[in-house]
Amino acid sequence: MLPQHVWTSQGSGTANSLLGASFIDNEHGWAVGGAGTILSTSDGGRHWSPQNSGTGETLMSVSFVDRLHGWAVGTNGTIVVSADGGVTWTAQNSSTLNRLESVAFADAVHGWAVGVSTILATTDGGVTWQAQSGPPTPSWLRSRDLHRRPARVGRRLGRCDLPHHGWWRNVDRTIDGHQ
Repeated sequence: MLPQHVWTSQGSGTANSLLGASFIDNEHGWAVGGAGTILSTSDGGRHWSPQNSGTGETLMSVSFVDRLHGWAVGTNGTIVVSADGGVTWTAQNSSTLNRLESVAFADAVHGWAVGVSTILATTDGGVTWQAQSGPPTPSWLRSRDLHRRPARVGRRLGRCDLPHHGWWRNVDRTIDGHQ
């Protein structure tokens, strides 16, 4: 028998939708959402503090690899990065206007951002992002399984919700680190 776990509601202090979160341990985490919202916590989510993302775009996903280094992605190809735990956020050039749905980093330099028909990769912490090829997928893509994985292995999950065509799912993988 599995142990019984209790979920507790914890207020965020924002009226904006929250769409993604990243925790590096039980206490330190970040959440992102509408209107450029970024919130941080250092007590497991009991209290949240707003951070200035520098953008009004909706942020869909956030990935931190340690207490200092994090990235968030969102609409209109938005990518923002922090090297100081979110005290400051700086825009990075994604070279796309597509909505980026998810971001994941294996370490402070190797990362992926995926979105509507878009796969981007970086090997320099996001100073440059390179478009990657993959199987044709007219889907909204979400990356998974990159955090705490070797820098050369990544996966993405895809989904498609087309009227009258139902759902399909796929899993794509790279083992060459997007090179």
